[in-house]
Amino acid sequence: AGLGPLVPGTARADDRASSLDVSAVVSGDGSLRVTEEFVFDDGALPDQLTQRLATTRDGLNDTVYSYEITDVTVDAGGSRVGVSGADDGDYRVITVDASQASGDRITVAYTVRGASLAGAEVKGADTLTTVQWRMVQGLSIGVGEVNGRFTVDSDTPAALADVDCEAGAPAALTSCASVRGGTAENPWPVFTHGALGAGQVLELTVKVPASAVSPDQVLAQRWSLDRAFTVRPLQLVVGLGALVLGAALLWGLHRQLGRDQVNATNATSVVARWKPVAAGQVRFSLEEDVRPGEIGTVVDEHVDPVDLTASVLDLAIRGHLRITQLPDEGPNRPTDWLLERTSPSGESSGPDELRPYERKLLDVLVTEDAAAIRVSELAPAMGSVVHAIQDDLYDDVVAKGWFSGRPDAARSRWGIAGWVMLVLSLAATVLLAALTTFGLLGLSLTIVSLGLIYTAQRMPRRTLAGVRVVRGLELLAMELTTEPTDSFAKQDAYDQISSVLPYAVVLGGFGRWLDALAAADDDPGVPDPEDLSWYRAPEDWNLSDLPDSLRNFVTTMQGRLYSRG
Repeated sequence: AGLGPLVPGTARADDRASSLDVSAVVSGDGSLRVTEEFVFDDGALPDQLTQRLATTRDGLNDTVYSYEITDVTVDAGGSRVGVSGADDGDYRVITVDASQASGDRITVAYTVRGASLAGAEVKGADTLTTVQWRMVQGLSIGVGEVNGRFTVDSDTPAALADVDCEAGAPAALTSCASVRGGTAENPWPVFTHGALGAGQVLELTVKVPASAVSPDQVLAQRWSLDRAFTVRPLQLVVGLGALVLGAALLWGLHRQLGRDQVNATNATSVVARWKPVAAGQVRFSLEEDVRPGEIGTVVDEHVDPVDLTASVLDLAIRGHLRITQLPDEGPNRPTDWLLERTSPSGESSGPDELRPYERKLLDVLVTEDAAAIRVSELAPAMGSVVHAIQDDLYDDVVAKGWFSGRPDAARSRWGIAGWVMLVLSLAATVLLAALTTFGLLGLSLTIVSLGLIYTAQRMPRRTLAGVRVVRGLELLAMELTTEPTDSFAKQDAYDQISSVLPYAVVLGGFGRWLDALAAADDDPGVPDPEDLSWYRAPEDWNLSDLPDSLRNFVTTMQGRLYSRG
């Protein structure tokens, strides 16, 4: 207790100004000069007085008003006092050291820029400027009463348009005790209020003609997700407009460059017929030169594993390859087959001439210098060759006039354009969201980009001939699942049903035609290892085993053709 008086203090708990007189003068350029005079009874000046002046204030719609506090001066009854100013976040802190001062008054003055706000309100022929500032704020001491006045120092005569005064806790302001102005005696506002505690505020709002006081507000936008993607009418119309326009452009693009060519007289090509040869008997006859490997490419515009597998089967049935099922090597060993070329040079001519993709496929299966090869021993990594075969197939369908250009090239070209647009749209979305309120426009552009990527897969354009062939293949697919399988002459049933199988692999109905081939067995119960010219099997094998054997072969070949090692 004895050492207490030796410890220097700051503001005492009972520090309180008996009154505070505030004078505010706004200049024609919008700057506001505020002078605060604190009066203390009996000269009981506090050792220290601190005032925190806000340098920002939240506005509407994520806006922020900024204030600049300059020209701070302090006077304590003519005594020398220490004063310091420092920025603390969104506040300018003024600290007055009055421990060595005498007298009963402390006067603090400062200039504010940014308190004169532009408004849309009009009075007469002039818009109004709103001068709004908390004349009392951030004090470390309380005051017994507040008296103040507001004046305009402008070269242009002006009259008070409106005035409002509120005081109290910052979050719960109430009207000041009194505020007067706009009369002959008080052309400018005069306001009074009772006691205010430390930290409480008094805010004055005055409206004057803009011709007398120019706005000097500093208004900035605060970023937020709601603001970036605002749904106000303008932003919503722009975003939806871009989305609708983009969708229309995609539709028009696909219609002009990607939609199949059609016309009113576009007929259907008959790919195959079931020609009657006798009472109750038919013969499968190809009317269009469509190979099984080409079917998938012209129908779904892709070269799939099943297309190449059907080509392998077709090459065997046409006599270029023989498939031999090897005897099982054990209960836990998979079935294996031997592939043997029966036309090593591939120099057939006429309707059965090998296409480039067929010759390349035949060479990759069994090289010309190899007598035969097991399916299990096929090259473990055939990817590069398979891609070359796919290229030949795409070239083949273009050469036949079914497409206006290579389907894979069209997909790739438009797909690249879509991905580039997507990257640019995402970058635009980030920039629009960061710098503007038009984030919805970026989202619309992104959706349109995704639509272009989707549309790119449908850009290959079939010609009229291609459309006719597709319709014919659709008709053949239906017939393969409905046509009777027992209507072939007995003497050539094996060959006729065999010629159907590659088409059924791609178009459907493969199982029922396998069963039909098994049912065509002319000597039931007797092993049939060599009944089929294109498929050989172990000595105890029967045609009734063909469905399971050939399904297994098709599955295995697809895996080997697309194996990556």
